[in-house]
Amino acid sequence: MMSERKGMSWIEEKSNRIIDFVISREQEEGGFSFAAIAPPTLEDTYYALRVFDELNFNYENEKTCEFVKGTRLTNKNMFSLFQFLFLAKKLGIKYDKRKMINSVKTSFSLNIDSIYYAMRCAEILKENSLLRLLKNKSQQYVSSQKIADTIDVVSKQVFLLKKLGIKFNKQEYVAWIKKCQGFEGGFGLGPRSTSFLESTHAALTALSILRSSPNDMDECEKFIRCCQSGRGGFGRQITTVPTLESTYQVVHSFKLINNMRRR
Repeated sequence: MMSERKGMSWIEEKSNRIIDFVISREQEEGGFSFAAIAPPTLEDTYYALRVFDELNFNYENEKTCEFVKGTRLTNKNMFSLFQFLFLAKKLGIKYDKRKMINSVKTSFSLNIDSIYYAMRCAEILKENSLLRLLKNKSQQYVSSQKIADTIDVVSKQVFLLKKLGIKFNKQEYVAWIKKCQGFEGGFGLGPRSTSFLESTHAALTALSILRSSPNDMDECEKFIRCCQSGRGGFGRQITTVPTLESTYQVVHSFKLINNMRRR
């Protein structure tokens, strides 16, 4: 069985190459992109800074601050609002708090994805009145939902059930999630499906909240390690193109695994 120390030393050993990969996606005009020659996006910039945050790498770039400030949040996408708020917090960017609260309210809709990111936005905004409003609007809907068909939604359900203080059968969720671990070691979108990094990260996130762990932790860790490319970043599967999103999912997954091993 792999020890916690071994797991930590591996990610620490790879951290310089991971950081170099992320920096290779930084654009001259500020921000980060999917590929070295592509224009920067808010989403790729978000994942880049999530990697830096997990690896305790101090990043400063005024051009990236200006890029984030100039992003137009007009598509009422709750995930984009959350990305902007996270980046603003990390980069020390000032914004109109009241306007952002109104954006969360007007972008809100009754589905698990929207509720999840609305709650995450409210956490960053530290606005108790917004949290109360979201809880009042969401509680009945969330409590009425059965276990979803895909691990990404199930992971958000687990977060919301805990966050909203709703009683639920934890072991039923744990059992369903564990069924999603495949022969590759990682987790698929559902039971008996192919393993992907994003599904593995979602499963580990949910199991961590539920204070559980994969049936086979070592094989799960092995699957994650094998997704690293020669360029230092990680793809969603073995031999796939490395992305900032998958790279963040790896460094956070290792943090979750090491916490599980300590329990």
